[in-house]
Amino acid sequence: MKILHIVPTYYPCLEAGGVVNAVYKLSKKQAEEGNDVSVFTTDSCIERMKLDKRYNVDIEGVKVYYFRNLSNSLKTKFLIDTPYHLPLKIRKEIKKYDIVHIHEHRHSLAIAASHYASKNNIPYVIQAHGSVLPFFQKEKLKEIFDKLWGGFKILKNASKVFALTNVEKEQYLKMGVEEERIEIVPLGIDIEEYSKLPSKGNFREKYNISENDKLLLFIGRIHKIKGLDLLVNSLDVLNREYIKKMLKI
Repeated sequence: MKILHIVPTYYPCLEAGGVVNAVYKLSKKQAEEGNDVSVFTTDSCIERMKLDKRYNVDIEGVKVYYFRNLSNSLKTKFLIDTPYHLPLKIRKEIKKYDIVHIHEHRHSLAIAASHYASKNNIPYVIQAHGSVLPFFQKEKLKEIFDKLWGGFKILKNASKVFALTNVEKEQYLKMGVEEERIEIVPLGIDIEEYSKLPSKGNFREKYNISENDKLLLFIGRIHKIKGLDLLVNSLDVLNREYIKKMLKI
């Protein structure tokens, strides 16, 4: 099967977040299983990527195309992608693919990919990766995108949309997607990465933490969208409530 992934940022820009890592591992696995896999993306990262080659770059069996963004600052500050050559490439090449997988949907790459896929009767699927509803960051920009550039249309015209959880499924429903076109597909895990783990207790021993002490683990970027500030504040509230209880105040 010939598969095309559409994503604003791709490997090696792993610092851009979990979406990059998810698409990287998914596309690599699909290629390992004998599929012909391509990725259309941009050259934006925290800093613009320095690339020796932009098009048809082989990354572990996946053909990657890094289209140049006119402005890297527009991307990093306002999440606005400007890959001026990409729409022309998609219009020319879209018929070669059996399916298009669009990751997130409020970006110019998704506009071009969904338009030309629909025009040429190529099925496409959407995976929003937690960005179904216009909340958290850049809310106004997301609302403008939905109204001016068809955020609702991109979702409604997809053959399928992938939700990570039932909560995300409900969000798709709120955006007008029919329930029969929503599939719950949790993110996969490469279990080989966990084949060689350190011995249990190393972390506690290193930081002199008792076996009776509770540990709270957070895995993810340190970013305001992750809600770490809420976690810290809630622990403070819990601590004060615990002290009151102990002192019977």
